[in-house]
Amino acid sequence: MTPQNPLEARWPLNLAGGILIGLALGLIIGLIDGDLLEGLGFGFVIGLAIGAAFERRHHLMQYPPGMLRRIVITTALFLIAILGSRLVKDEVTTRPLQIGIALAPVLGFALVVFTIGSALASLDELQRRIQTEAIALGFGFTAISVITVGFLGEVGLTQPGWIFVVFPMVIGWGLGKLWTMWKYR
Repeated sequence: MTPQNPLEARWPLNLAGGILIGLALGLIIGLIDGDLLEGLGFGFVIGLAIGAAFERRHHLMQYPPGMLRRIVITTALFLIAILGSRLVKDEVTTRPLQIGIALAPVLGFALVVFTIGSALASLDELQRRIQTEAIALGFGFTAISVITVGFLGEVGLTQPGWIFVVFPMVIGWGLGKLWTMWKYR
């Protein structure tokens, strides 16, 4: 039996996408706090709420069939690569293997970037404009965040590693997307 509403068929992807966003947030919290399990548990609960919120919204972005699945799968692979790298890197004793394990998530992230680029290329003109404006706002948000942290570092505040720069980028892109979707509603 096929659902009458095409959005009804997307509920597993909406839920999975929400959970992945929550797990990414939990991973950040776990890395900062030093307790990965606690952070991922918290992120999973938040992700369920995000997935439920996705389910109730009409999505302006209309990707071709299978594209959301590709985004969810590549993001899951990226998160698995991060976790695997974090869990295994201290156990390895040879330097070249440590470097390879430390860089493994970069390949996963490159795959996510390529998939998102493919998704954006498949959008119509208005949807692409919304995404372009959102990315521009995300760039500005990231620049302000990095400059703020840099200046706070000059007065002695602890500086996060470069790995955390991606988070203001994604948050800024998300806020920019919400803004531009509201603007073009």
